[in-house]
Amino acid sequence: RVPRGFEDVYRRAGRGAGRLITREQLDSLNPMDLKTILGTQPGLFVNDRSLYFTRCERQQTGQLWIDGQRVTRFRSGPTTDPMDFTMRLESVHPKDVQAIEVYTSMLDIPGEFLDAQPCAVVAIWTRRGP
Repeated sequence: RVPRGFEDVYRRAGRGAGRLITREQLDSLNPMDLKTILGTQPGLFVNDRSLYFTRCERQQTGQLWIDGQRVTRFRSGPTTDPMDFTMRLESVHPKDVQAIEVYTSMLDIPGEFLDAQPCAVVAIWTRRGP
């Protein structure tokens, strides 16, 4: 069952590109924070400083989107400001999240997230909706 207003999010997930973390999965895992859940995803590495994509080359950047807005870019290695990414993730409580889209390959990223040609994307959708 697709929550109203999130049809595009679930449609992208239905295409098989990337991975979707649903509200139901978040409820069953009950993570303390979003970095905890993102650290369980293949192709992502999370530590206390930032998030890293294993497939991104050294000079490529990934992006974090929240409710359809790009909020930060980060490199495959340490970011220029890793705390910015961490602070952005900490600003969203897991209980407020409806879905998370994870695209760890350039080939899988939908056109909606191709701002500045990222090598990977994490898109967080809160219950407020797109």
